[in-house]
Amino acid sequence: MEEKREEKRKKIEEEQRRLKEEEDRKRELDIAKRTEEMKKQLQADIEEKWRRQQEEAANRAREERQETVKEAGPKISPQRKVITKDKAKRKSRRQTKKGNRGKTEARSSSSSDTSENNSTSASESSEDSEEEARRISRILRTEKQKWKPKRVQGRGRSAKRTPPSVYEKGECSRRSETPTTKGVAIAEPRTPLTGEYKGISAGCSREGFVDYTLKVLQQYSAKKVPELREMCERAGIKSARKDDMVMGFVKRQTERAYEGFFDAPAENDKGKEKQESQGGQPEDKTPPKGAKGEQVAGVERRITTTTILLGMRGEITWLKKYLDKADVDEATLDLRTGGTYVIAGPWAKRVYVGCTSRPILQRWREHVHAAASDSRGKAPQLYRWMRTFGTDKFVIIPVRHTTKIDDFEFDRYLIRDLSPNLNAKGTKGRGAKSRRRKGKRERKKKKGGTVGKAVVAFTTAEGKRTSLLNWLHERSEKPRGKAEVIFTAGEQWADGWKQISKFYGISEVEANGRKVLLKQARQICQNGGKSEVRRLVKSEIDGKLDDNALAAFVKKNVRVVSTKNKTVGQVIHNHRRYAHTRPASCPCEHYLLDKQDGHVLARVSEMKDVPMFVRNAKNVTRPDEQNSRRDIIQGINMAIAHLKGKKREVVNVDSCIKAGIGVCAAWTEGEVRSWASKYQGLVLVPVDRNPGDTALICPVLYRHGFGSTFTWNPDYESVDKTETEVLAQCKREFEEAGLSKIGKWKTDGRLGRLYVVPKDKDLRRWRPITPACNDPAMMVQRRGARALHCLVTKFSRKTNFHLRSTLELKEDLEKAGEILSKEGCNMAMGRCYDIKEMFSSISHLSVKKAVSDLVTQFEDQGWRQVRVAIRGKQCHLSKTDWKEPGFVTVKWIRLGQSWSMTLRMLI
Repeated sequence: MEEKREEKRKKIEEEQRRLKEEEDRKRELDIAKRTEEMKKQLQADIEEKWRRQQEEAANRAREERQETVKEAGPKISPQRKVITKDKAKRKSRRQTKKGNRGKTEARSSSSSDTSENNSTSASESSEDSEEEARRISRILRTEKQKWKPKRVQGRGRSAKRTPPSVYEKGECSRRSETPTTKGVAIAEPRTPLTGEYKGISAGCSREGFVDYTLKVLQQYSAKKVPELREMCERAGIKSARKDDMVMGFVKRQTERAYEGFFDAPAENDKGKEKQESQGGQPEDKTPPKGAKGEQVAGVERRITTTTILLGMRGEITWLKKYLDKADVDEATLDLRTGGTYVIAGPWAKRVYVGCTSRPILQRWREHVHAAASDSRGKAPQLYRWMRTFGTDKFVIIPVRHTTKIDDFEFDRYLIRDLSPNLNAKGTKGRGAKSRRRKGKRERKKKKGGTVGKAVVAFTTAEGKRTSLLNWLHERSEKPRGKAEVIFTAGEQWADGWKQISKFYGISEVEANGRKVLLKQARQICQNGGKSEVRRLVKSEIDGKLDDNALAAFVKKNVRVVSTKNKTVGQVIHNHRRYAHTRPASCPCEHYLLDKQDGHVLARVSEMKDVPMFVRNAKNVTRPDEQNSRRDIIQGINMAIAHLKGKKREVVNVDSCIKAGIGVCAAWTEGEVRSWASKYQGLVLVPVDRNPGDTALICPVLYRHGFGSTFTWNPDYESVDKTETEVLAQCKREFEEAGLSKIGKWKTDGRLGRLYVVPKDKDLRRWRPITPACNDPAMMVQRRGARALHCLVTKFSRKTNFHLRSTLELKEDLEKAGEILSKEGCNMAMGRCYDIKEMFSSISHLSVKKAVSDLVTQFEDQGWRQVRVAIRGKQCHLSKTDWKEPGFVTVKWIRLGQSWSMTLRMLI
């Protein structure tokens, strides 16, 4: 027995020694082959370079010969001509030699770098490979010496020779490299990434492999398509769509970085010898199956989580509709539980929906094993695609897990609703319908990804459920009295509402404080109280109108609009009420706040006793029951105010209010208003360039800032008329000036309410705000501004420093510096202005004069009008009076009138 074991051990050792020798010999042959290829390529390059230079020299000599014949020059002896030609030849040969040497060294260096990067074993070659490399380097030097010119020594001068290169043991014929950065090790092989090195830390674990893959994917995704195509041409890869090119580069990069890392380790020979010496069987030192399985499971979980995140970001568009219906917890995401799952891949647009009561990871391994074998299995289409693309191109994603029967019901719902491509069962023989390709506009609308409708789920005392029909079946078999159910908002039912109404539609349930039939509570469960608001509005219309046909027509136009909750700033800011110059009283003596010259001037964010929620004015409040009830009643009354009929009692909207569930950290509107009431009498205004901050200002200071900016400015004209009278007068002037040819007068427009806000750097300085969103002449003002901007951009750049964008600033400053330096200037000084303060301080006369001078300049050059596009921002000048479809013609006289009208409306 001992002899047989010894023979077996010797055979194993001999086999391992033989394999190692074969690998070493193969590595040496590869190195010799690469070196030989490099030598041949260098020789071909040298010959091509020499041939090209000979042709250039011949062409140059022919041109010189022709010029000598044409032009009569000084007579030169034939001997002098020969000497000159010899000098030119020697010079050209020296240049050729330098070029060849530089090219040889560069090619040798680049090829050696490539060999270092592609093979980590080149630095560990044996002595035989070193002898081969030295032999090839000697051959290369011999080949280069053949091409040296025969005339080495000059006439009467000693030739300068380059000292011979010294090659240390183990080096090839390439030039030695000096690291450019101190402390960077060049002996360790590095993985290239787009011509450079990877620049990304690659962790030595499977988690590090996933992180490295994601970082490489992010870097390649940031590149543009032309750049990727250029990289494909250099790498010899066929260019395709951007996603395919990116994934191809990612796969290539990760294979380079982790080549051989995940291979199984060799057996421990020492452990085997020790076990054999003790007379037992060789001990298996490979990791136990449980530990290895847990390690692989961790990698699968990371891949699943990464794929889900990519799908949520919209990178994998065909997964979006499945993820919209997903609801998973931490255990389901770790693939430790059963449930409904989806098998999909970022490369193949094919999806399979399945369900299992065992752990999802175990079911995934069964799918992979079935795809690796030739069996048909229970999902033949899935296995066919996995064999075609590879199992590594697919990943399993958990979707939902509640109970066993609910999971299988949700599985059937997904197959019925989304029609996945790879499901052969549950489709009732229909399969996926082939649809005509949608047009460009329809595809643009769906560019953000397919959005799936959410599924209505509910929570009972036992936990979360998905199938209401299954839960009702269980309750009917074992009645237990009343049960409370909390529904989550959604649009679709996993069982189908028809089936639920068919079996339990006449069951009585209590919803929102009143008893209704289950078939009538669908909208209550799906949309909360939205359906109740619609029902109340329709009942009010029926009460006001006696004609049923007219009432039915009006009820069709009822729309329920959900409004957003107010922010803290919308609740507490009151600066618009103080935007006037009427006398104001100072309440500052009652407040212990920061003061400036005896008046309150403080920031809410710097006050110590202010709650955190109120410090940020952008925080959104939550609705309270009282305000919600008031808003609903007000909305219903406004919707039916135009209908004539008998008055009805106050509407009861208790069924439209949902009771709050859970605890919310946000304050209600009432709580925010009660806090703001402590500073009654002060102005609460947002801070410019910092909308989240709020300033507490004395009314006297705010009145002074508003008056000095607007009312007391001599460039503004005060008018003692009502807004209706002012708008009527402006409309008459608008029509008399003929500005309706540029744009229409907005009939429902109104004047903007001016106000000021303090600046963030200094609360004592003010920023003017002039809203013009509802200005009646807004269209004319915008088109006139675009026409004026066109003139400014077309003006001479020598006398104008207008910038179309900040990107032009550097170029224009360099040109201005060159012009000033030619004039003898060595320094330029400038002054910066606050643009909004500057415009509020410039007189109207100065603006009119500037516009008139600009228009006169172009009118003298022969231009007649500016054409402004109706849609878009295109403008161009014209020297004719012709009109062009899609453009509005703005003549010079109307341009001046439009700006005069705009300035007059700034009252």
